[in-house]
Amino acid sequence: RTLSKAFGLAGCRVGYGVAQKEVIDALGLTKLVYNMNILSQNAALAAMDYADDILAHNIPPTLAARQYFMDALKDVPGLTVYPSSTNFVLVRVPDGPAMVKALHDADICVRSYKAANLKNCLRITITTDEVVRKVVAVMTEEAKKNA
Repeated sequence: RTLSKAFGLAGCRVGYGVAQKEVIDALGLTKLVYNMNILSQNAALAAMDYADDILAHNIPPTLAARQYFMDALKDVPGLTVYPSSTNFVLVRVPDGPAMVKALHDADICVRSYKAANLKNCLRITITTDEVVRKVVAVMTEEAKKNA
């Protein structure tokens, strides 16, 4: 698990793993000796000291923005919004490349897929209300062009 979104430490590239001792030992054989800088380590430790406060501050707005996003797009013709329990949502669109271009032209980056079963699917990361509303507006407008 990472400390990226919920803890606000995406740039620090910090995460943790929970597993049986044997698995952790095996993973330890593959990691670099100096795999994390001291700034990232200290930021992660400080975040753990204030985990309850940080999560209480960061998670509710993300959950609300995700719900708004899913509700706003569920009735847009041609879009299929898949249920999500994460900070991103998978959306199938009529024309993936056109939607990616429309979003890119609006300075919005999304993840698209080449796998056949995910053709025309986009992974949209839920961020701020302002960004989510912009994504909804662009996607709704682009979907109308393909309707």
